[in-house]
Amino acid sequence: MRKYTLYSIALVINMSISAQNNKLFWDGTDWNKVSKNVDNDHKMCYRIKTAYLHGALDGRLFAYLKTWDQNRTLADSVFSDNVDYLSNRELIRNLDFFYLDPLNSY
Repeated sequence: MRKYTLYSIALVINMSISAQNNKLFWDGTDWNKVSKNVDNDHKMCYRIKTAYLHGALDGRLFAYLKTWDQNRTLADSVFSDNVDYLSNRELIRNLDFFYLDPLNSY
């Protein structure tokens, strides 16, 4: 019984340590590492960065809908700006340019 308890504790500690390695939000260093991680394959790099942008926009839509469910006027005022007027290629190019500056990587 004691061996099972120690094994369970070790498993929980291992899971909590590995969960801390996963980041909820990316930063500039992660954005800049995408092309290196795919061996500078431009097509794959574009797909990964597009998937990240779609996830961010989906998260924004989800927050809008949750807020709109509680308070419609607040949701409309907070989320009134249009953020998806640029194409994916333009957004990626601008984010690449933004993260070239080391001060913006945080």
